[in-house]
Amino acid sequence: AAALMAPIASGQGASVLPQARQLVSRAPRAPDAHHLLALCAAQAGEHVEAVRSFSRALLLAPAQTEISANFARYLRSTGAVSQAVECWRDVLERSPNDVVALTELGLLLMELSAGSSFDEGDEWDAQSQLAEAARLLQNAVSLSPGAVRAWHALGCVLREQGALEDARH
Repeated sequence: AAALMAPIASGQGASVLPQARQLVSRAPRAPDAHHLLALCAAQAGEHVEAVRSFSRALLLAPAQTEISANFARYLRSTGAVSQAVECWRDVLERSPNDVVALTELGLLLMELSAGSSFDEGDEWDAQSQLAEAARLLQNAVSLSPGAVRAWHALGCVLREQGALEDARH
């Protein structure tokens, strides 16, 4: 399993996809094996296999927030934003002070609010998404004052909410 990490970390998971499949066949109840296969399949563009492997890994180890976080990142990259939001929410249920999850969910909600067509109903949804994003990001920066990405996102959210004075502080 360790030999698969370097290619995955460098974005070359497709090159070790056969080895990851073999690992799962040898250890079908090992969540880490399914997680590695999911990462390899995602990098290889094997969407069905990636989703199946992430799902299996989470079924075997629902408390491993790293699996949920990677699944959320993958879903976001494929445009499945609402599913990515749910994955980040799952991470925060288990780890409410996870600064990365707070920031990523805040960013996703900000993006969702910007994509609304602003019909009468959509405007409320967009405003509530922005309010939740602001709350999440404020929590992130209070937990980690050096979290530059969270501060930047918070400033963007406050600007969108029309709270320019708050965004400047």
